[in-house]
Amino acid sequence: MKAADFIRRVVVSLFCLVLLGTFSGIHQLDLSTFSAKQNPVLAGAAEIKVTTANLNMRTGPGTSYGVITVIPKGAQVSVSGYSGDWAKVTYSGKNGYAHSSYLKNPAASVRYTTANLNMRSGPGTSYSVILVIPKGAEVSVLDSSSTWFKVSYGGKTGYASSSYLTSSPSAPPPPAQLPVRYTTADLNLRTGPSTSYPIILSMPKGSQVTILDTTYAWPKVRYGTKEGYASPSYLSTTLPSTSPSGSPAVVINKGNRSSSVKRIA
Repeated sequence: MKAADFIRRVVVSLFCLVLLGTFSGIHQLDLSTFSAKQNPVLAGAAEIKVTTANLNMRTGPGTSYGVITVIPKGAQVSVSGYSGDWAKVTYSGKNGYAHSSYLKNPAASVRYTTANLNMRSGPGTSYSVILVIPKGAEVSVLDSSSTWFKVSYGGKTGYASSSYLTSSPSAPPPPAQLPVRYTTADLNLRTGPSTSYPIILSMPKGSQVTILDTTYAWPKVRYGTKEGYASPSYLSTTLPSTSPSGSPAVVINKGNRSSSVKRIA
């Protein structure tokens, strides 16, 4: 009886140990699963970040994981997701995790278009056109890691070929050359476009004037530092053959009478 009793106790003890081990294994599995659920990698569209310090890239989302490499301060990394405060990053062909508190958005650089340029929904000509950026426009570059830059313009974000983007704006076109005319007679410069307006001064025959505006029948002109209106009937594109008098009205004496040569218009 004693031997049978001993055997029964041994069997019961072994059975209890098996049950305890099974429960322990299940418990450990549940804990590991729970731990994994506590720190999922939240994936999203890849974004570019810049490191604010020399930063360890680790094999997992925590300081207990091994260091893969040290990312230098100011380097650009691609972030594909987050696990708590840790970002899943790619740098120099390596993948790992880096603490997000040492990552910031890059400062947008500026480029200028050298031609009318399509902004597309993706980095290639197979993607749809969002809008056309006019030549000489300023765009903000968000990512320049490939030949197609991610850019922002006019409130829209998309991709544009780097071949048509330059770091310096194109030189502005030279100002348009204003047309000139020559007076074919001594000509009055007036405050308005008709003979009813007061005379500012009289321009000698052969004087050069600059045409400022042709809205009215009488063009607005500049003569020296003065601006006013002059009759187009006495303005020519060619210089008259006779030299300008450059003198005031000539007074002609006829006995006791005198008369002045009248200025035209």
